[in-house]
Amino acid sequence: MCNNSTVQMSQSAAKSEGLGPDPAEVETALQASWALVDVAARSLAELAEDVSAPQYRLLVLIDAGVTRGVDLARDLEVHSSTIARMVERLVAKNLIDRSPDPADRRANVLSLTPRGSTLVHDVNDHRRRQLIDLLSYLEPDEIDTVVTGLTLFTRAAEASGHGTPTRSYPEDSRQQ
Repeated sequence: MCNNSTVQMSQSAAKSEGLGPDPAEVETALQASWALVDVAARSLAELAEDVSAPQYRLLVLIDAGVTRGVDLARDLEVHSSTIARMVERLVAKNLIDRSPDPADRRANVLSLTPRGSTLVHDVNDHRRRQLIDLLSYLEPDEIDTVVTGLTLFTRAAEASGHGTPTRSYPEDSRQQ
């Protein structure tokens, strides 16, 4: 098992010496990412066929508390007009609501509708089931290794500005 100080020292040493992952490690990570992309794509295709991956990511950001268009554009690294078009489509699909921002009358605050909230929960629940299925092919110590690796990968993604903030959903916390 890795401890955090060892990982941080390794990262610092690698960066100061100009070292990074070798090509085989990158290929291994790429192959793992394909499996995760497949899980994500299948969950959207099965549960939200009329919602694109970028639209779903916008829903996840709103669910995580990013509620202003300018902040969504920054987090998604797109132009504000792109966000405006996505918001229009998601409002038309009854997945998000727009209301005036009480702190800035020129802006709107976005929130998920009950339908949008249900969709985010259902897609995430579907993904959890798919991940349980994938992990069931591994031994317990292998699962621990995968979880440690994904935890480190998530930390690297957050440190580099990648990834999407999420809100955790315990299985029984959502109101029906």
